[in-house]
Amino acid sequence: RPQKTFISPSPEMATNGMNGYDLPFGIRLIDDSKISPAERAELYLRPKIDLLTAKNRAEPIIAEVRQEGDAALAKLAKRFDGAELSKDDLIIEVASAPWPKVEPKVAESLDAAYENVRRFHAAQKKPPLRVETMPGVECRRIAVPIEAVGLYVPGGTAVLPSTAYMLATPAKLAGCKEIVLATPPRADGSICPEVIYAAKRAGATKILKA
Repeated sequence: RPQKTFISPSPEMATNGMNGYDLPFGIRLIDDSKISPAERAELYLRPKIDLLTAKNRAEPIIAEVRQEGDAALAKLAKRFDGAELSKDDLIIEVASAPWPKVEPKVAESLDAAYENVRRFHAAQKKPPLRVETMPGVECRRIAVPIEAVGLYVPGGTAVLPSTAYMLATPAKLAGCKEIVLATPPRADGSICPEVIYAAKRAGATKILKA
């Protein structure tokens, strides 16, 4: 998984980390005053993606999962995440899972983030539109939710519970009945507590450890 780079205008921040804490997940903090324009321009470049290489790597994995199902997912969790899982350990039923223990300040931030995302997407909902284009002829516009959706939430070394909100919240508001979050497990087979918290808050139905 790629490193993240944060360019800081403050030498103190670049020296001490954000608010005096070490930055997690391999994030690099660079003092903007100490790099050249060429170095800055290089940092701003987005990484190039070799789609052919990605396709060649993904196709055997897809074929393996199609052939072996959940057993293949368990093997892949071992291969990519170092997690020992049986095929019966892959699914978490979100509704019956207990609320995970997270720091109070983290829970407060997650609650605020959920409400912001919910309010934005709730405002996008539109009522059905009916227009009689001529006598006896009525045209309608209606929104019909997808019955089941699968959503990917980054985990492992780049945990992004915010992605759970940004994907699951509009799905729930749209009326999707089955909302499955796929996220990589940690080496001990567990899922990051913040991701579980966000999944429960947003209304996901299942978490797939993958």
